[in-house]
Amino acid sequence: MGEVSGLLSLCLNRMGGDAAFPFDLTQMAGASRILRLYGHVPTPLHDLPALVKRLGLQKILVKDESLVLGLPAFKARGVFNAMASLADSCQKLFVAATDGNHGLALATAARRMGHVARIFMPKGSPVRIQQAIGECEAICEITEWNYDDTVRFASDFAQKENGILVQDTAWSGYEQIPALIMAGYGTMAAEILETGARPTHVFLQAGVGSFASAFIAAYVMLAGEQSLPRFICVEPEASACVFKSICAADGKSHPVKGELATFMNGLACGEQSSLAWPILRGHLFAACSCVDSLARRGMELLANPQGKDPAIDSGPSGAVPIGALEYLSQSMESRARLGLDDNSTVLLINTEGSRFFR
Repeated sequence: MGEVSGLLSLCLNRMGGDAAFPFDLTQMAGASRILRLYGHVPTPLHDLPALVKRLGLQKILVKDESLVLGLPAFKARGVFNAMASLADSCQKLFVAATDGNHGLALATAARRMGHVARIFMPKGSPVRIQQAIGECEAICEITEWNYDDTVRFASDFAQKENGILVQDTAWSGYEQIPALIMAGYGTMAAEILETGARPTHVFLQAGVGSFASAFIAAYVMLAGEQSLPRFICVEPEASACVFKSICAADGKSHPVKGELATFMNGLACGEQSSLAWPILRGHLFAACSCVDSLARRGMELLANPQGKDPAIDSGPSGAVPIGALEYLSQSMESRARLGLDDNSTVLLINTEGSRFFR
């Protein structure tokens, strides 16, 4: 496994294999059309030349998803695509479990499309996020369970109330809607490649793994297998189910149980999506597990840049990759293991703004 220090652990992926992608280019193009219909424009791709000099790399690019369709996170890409694909003129009940951004996107989409939303949040969720979801005319309740158990509760609720469950995590018998959400997520990779950017390394956050795997799938379909960067996932230490599974190297997905308590609310997920794991197993170069202080450091780096680098508004789940990158760049062993040097172009995704973390 090769622990870097008490703040971050790094594990190279020793597995491989082919995985069927849950969406194709036609479905991703359809998602792009739906997002444009609701007013989406490509989010910025920032260059950080001052930071890159300090870290000894060639380039650092940050895709800034802190404002998507007027919402503070990338989640709107998947939710709007799924709901627009599923809904018709009849009012429907849409149900979701959320750590925050997914539920806010669902509540907003339901209001804009004329539907009803019922949202459930895990134990310990910030009340201010619950209130923001409620302001979108959705009923939002904080449960007594962790995220994964709250998803199960939401699924049961939707079935009893004849509602439609909208989650980006998949399991046997529940794959269609997560695949629609993932197609929406994939539009992010398309926007990046359209700029001509060709990173050598991409750091991707992993909660249930749907975002990371959707990004990888879209990138592979658009760029081809022969020119892929090294994909590295980053997770909180308290909920590092992808990291745990990569380290086990037995091809199986290994869940993390318990409270899953972390400052990175959006990544507090202990079980991987069944659609995500085969893609991650086959395409990740490495996985990282880190403590919350690296997310706080990432927020500081983005909000208070050096030189003429742009300031970027980021929440903890959005900022953790840059906190991890700075930390890894200080270790010669880690640089060697990941192939980070002065020829490396590193792409990071700021998946959320700081609206709920100020």
